[in-house]
Amino acid sequence: MANPTVSARYVSVELSWNCLQLAEVMVTTETTGSTIDITGKPTSQSSTYLDWSANRAVDGNPDTASHTECPSVQWWKIDLQEIYSLTKITIVNRRDCCGERLAGAIVRAGVNSAHTQNTQIGGNVTSSQASNGAMIDFLANPNVSAQYVSVELYGSQCLQLAEVIIATETTGSTIDLTGKPVSQSSTYLNWSANRAVDGDLGTASHTECPSVQWWKVDLQAMYCLTKITIVNRRDCCGERLEGAIVRAGVNSDQSQNTQIGDPVTSTQATDGAVIDFIANLNVSARYISVEVPGSKC
Repeated sequence: MANPTVSARYVSVELSWNCLQLAEVMVTTETTGSTIDITGKPTSQSSTYLDWSANRAVDGNPDTASHTECPSVQWWKIDLQEIYSLTKITIVNRRDCCGERLAGAIVRAGVNSAHTQNTQIGGNVTSSQASNGAMIDFLANPNVSAQYVSVELYGSQCLQLAEVIIATETTGSTIDLTGKPVSQSSTYLNWSANRAVDGDLGTASHTECPSVQWWKVDLQAMYCLTKITIVNRRDCCGERLEGAIVRAGVNSDQSQNTQIGDPVTSTQATDGAVIDFIANLNVSARYISVEVPGSKC
């Protein structure tokens, strides 16, 4: 299992000394939200009015606020210090006065420290939302893999934030891999790569048996992964999966992605075995792969 979960686009399985054969590959992602504790995380802003520093937006006290000076572009940013799969960002507007200044503000989230390069989450703050003490939600749909969250305001108004609250996914659901693009290093007879994601445990993918075999699926979007499960071939030859490794990440070259869990052991490599690979850190991934080292299929 991925613990914590891992944001990934690519998942792969590798085996170096046998043929690689997979009955099914299942990928688990987070689905329901919990709030990240961002107290003490590094914060910054474009400028600071008096002593209204950036960290006052994450101090847990809605009666304090961050506050910039008021030139043409204002921004506030937090570094979460790792990648999360975000579902919602909430801004609490300044409570005592001047809430209307937040009209037009936008929220961004992503993996780029240059916050203007990250994805905008939700719409701009409207004039009806920009009231004193208002709690304004920005929903990520789909979820966004992010280390950085920022708030930007254009024009002559100051940017002032009482609190920023960030929600992430915490519990798992299975991604439907049916029909996702799959590939493998070679194909034995008609045992094609897509047989590992067809939902039928009676079929399996199967490579030829040179020195390194791999299988890969493209999830076609970024997910924050917690666990990847392999179902070994059921009818015979389960021992061939010994030594297989699973990778997940954002690189289409699967060998560059993060290994998830440990290689398959001889005791795990039995006919029809269901083998879990836990992401010890959340992994943002689009690609998942299985690799088998050696001469096994």
